[in-house]
Amino acid sequence: MSNRTDARTRTAGTPTHVAISTGAPTADDRSGRSRMARRTALGRGDLYMRKYILAIATFVALAFPTFASASFTAAGPASPLGFPAYYEDSTGLQVGLCIEDPGCPASPPAANMIGPDGEAFYQLANATVTGPNGAEVIVDFNVEGAFLDADPITFGRIQFSAHGLEPNATYTVDHPYGQSHFTVGPNGDLVGGARTRQREETDGTFAGTLGSSIGPFLRSTSAPAGYLGNGVTPTTVTGGVFSNAVTASGPGLPEAVVDEFGTIVKPAGITTDKFVVEGKLFDPNAPLPPAPVPVPKDTDGDGVPDIVDLCINQIGDALHNGCPAPIVIEQPPVVIHEPAPPAKVIEHTNTIVHTVQVPAPVQPTSPTAIPATATMPKRVRGMHIHNGHLTGRSPRDADQVRMTIRKNGHVVRILTVHVSDVGQAFKARLAKKHGRYTVEVKAGNEQGSALVFGTAVIRTFRVR
Repeated sequence: MSNRTDARTRTAGTPTHVAISTGAPTADDRSGRSRMARRTALGRGDLYMRKYILAIATFVALAFPTFASASFTAAGPASPLGFPAYYEDSTGLQVGLCIEDPGCPASPPAANMIGPDGEAFYQLANATVTGPNGAEVIVDFNVEGAFLDADPITFGRIQFSAHGLEPNATYTVDHPYGQSHFTVGPNGDLVGGARTRQREETDGTFAGTLGSSIGPFLRSTSAPAGYLGNGVTPTTVTGGVFSNAVTASGPGLPEAVVDEFGTIVKPAGITTDKFVVEGKLFDPNAPLPPAPVPVPKDTDGDGVPDIVDLCINQIGDALHNGCPAPIVIEQPPVVIHEPAPPAKVIEHTNTIVHTVQVPAPVQPTSPTAIPATATMPKRVRGMHIHNGHLTGRSPRDADQVRMTIRKNGHVVRILTVHVSDVGQAFKARLAKKHGRYTVEVKAGNEQGSALVFGTAVIRTFRVR
């Protein structure tokens, strides 16, 4: 079946993810030349490899037809160049290839749209997030038309580039079309061949592009009439399925921000809602359909978005960051009963005083709620508090430390610090406002579905 036949069938194909070697420009190209001029030159060996990969992918797509939930619903009839005249997304928006158009800065001259090197884009979009110490992650969301020798092909491609991250670390990217992961090299970068191997892209067939994870098309909120964006200015966008932002998280990037009760109020990582978008509407005079309203991904359906859900496969609430509320087992306080003083019984018989020992009453002990198999963590050691800042070391058998701060007998904050179960130094900001406080510090660990705390250490401190 030819690519043109695929386009005419207007049915979704298999989004087989293989690496198609093209010279697509990316946001990572940094020289002073235009993006189209900066594309990677292909040797004949690269072209033959691309043809080989496409042949295998097409065979897999035909032999094992598994259809994805397509965000592109139709491919238009073949244009004179052999490509679909447009792709239509789930909102009804039709976008064509942008060729020799000043409204698309990366568009090629019409004379260059021949095999094997010609290429153009239905959508060319990218977002860049930056973090501490020069950390940078760039994500491209492209829908492209290119050639395999002389044959037109199309594909959707999500590609990651990275610089200045932790060596050999794996990172998570939450983006408008879902969640992805990539691993950087020993120098903390993701470029070149390593980047190519971690692309997410379809198989190069027209029908396969319908099943791309990209879609609906991203639209700049300040796009010129008839275009998806101007291809130059970073702007906010609409069109995302799960969000209209990009967040990268992982080692060396900022941790989640929590409130005084330990609830996440800002997801971990570095974020942007600005994208550079380029693309041209197939019919610039057609009414623009409404953009979709993004619905954050919620795997377990508990109402807590995955990006702040610490237990994405368990139903919980926002207060506990999407995790089930823990069953808390407290160690009862140790009560020491002092023996009663000996009672003196005075008998006025011959003026002799006899002292008779009366046994102290037996104090009943409270039943404990701790199961026989529970192991109480030891106390927190090495505590020091200075002007509201606490430092200490957790015991080896604890995985968290809970601090309850009181002022004038009223609880004002409850903090939880997660620690390793081999003993770990930790620190926490207990209070900022002036005054005298009391803090109760307990080490705890999870035992099955229970959260077991050990003996509390209580300290009084003052913030000046």
